[in-house]
Amino acid sequence: MSGCRSHAAARPGTAYVAVVVVAAIVSAISLAAVWAGRVRLRTAEQVAHAAEARLLAFAGAETAVQTISTDPGWRANVPPNTYMTERQLGNGRFTWKIVPEPEFAGQINPPVRVYGRGVRTMADPREETTRIISFLLRAPVANPANLLSNPGFERGVSKWSAMNGCELVIETSPVYAGSRCLWVHGRSGASAGPAQSLLGRIDRGAYEMEAWIRPTSSNTRAKFTVYVKGSLSTGQFITDSTGQAVTTDRFRRVTMNANIDWSGSLEEAWVRVDTAPGQPVASFYVDEVVFRERPSTSIEIIPGSWRQELQP
Repeated sequence: MSGCRSHAAARPGTAYVAVVVVAAIVSAISLAAVWAGRVRLRTAEQVAHAAEARLLAFAGAETAVQTISTDPGWRANVPPNTYMTERQLGNGRFTWKIVPEPEFAGQINPPVRVYGRGVRTMADPREETTRIISFLLRAPVANPANLLSNPGFERGVSKWSAMNGCELVIETSPVYAGSRCLWVHGRSGASAGPAQSLLGRIDRGAYEMEAWIRPTSSNTRAKFTVYVKGSLSTGQFITDSTGQAVTTDRFRRVTMNANIDWSGSLEEAWVRVDTAPGQPVASFYVDEVVFRERPSTSIEIIPGSWRQELQP
């Protein structure tokens, strides 16, 4: 009987322990759920802050583009490798800078890398989120300079050479502009004409050419020929094979546009004034020869140059 009484007294204690265990489990589950909810909320906040910071970085980049497109003297007025004063926008701030790229060093109007930096502001600076984007920008060239030396032959035949069998003689009449022009005669063929080296003067890109030409022996069709050769590519001739009509009665304008490219370092480059194959190999006067970058009025973001940067 005493054994039965002892067993009956122990049952309420066992139930109490079970209740405590169940309560502890429920509490642990509840705490885990609360913690998981807070983690999800924190993660969502971080994602949202990162998105805001990225949008602010784009605002910085767009400000840089606007500055470059409206300030013709931006290369002198904007210090390189230096972030501009930060601006506030919404819940954050943004800034931008330009950085010259070493691979374009020595070019006449080289592209630059534009950086936009955005920061999602927080009360504790240690919790702020920063994002940086960058891209290569090619700026407009509104009034490109003539890349040729002695283009009007006012200094004689300096910088010009006779190519493929012809004679170059300076004349004072007739002329298109200035006091002198060049007479090209004794030509051995269509490819004979005055040429000038372009080494050290051109980069890869779009160019335009212009010259005023007047044949002396018969009407013909005049044109330009450009030759470039890179260390990793074969030489290529760029020309308008049909040429443009020129007549003996007056000077006429001859033009050509060309996209010039090569692989490796540039080893040889020149431009020549000549005539089209199959046309009369006439002697001709030539004056005011122009070779320059093709003018552009809009900036260009170079395709494939976008990056998200890791360092601020």
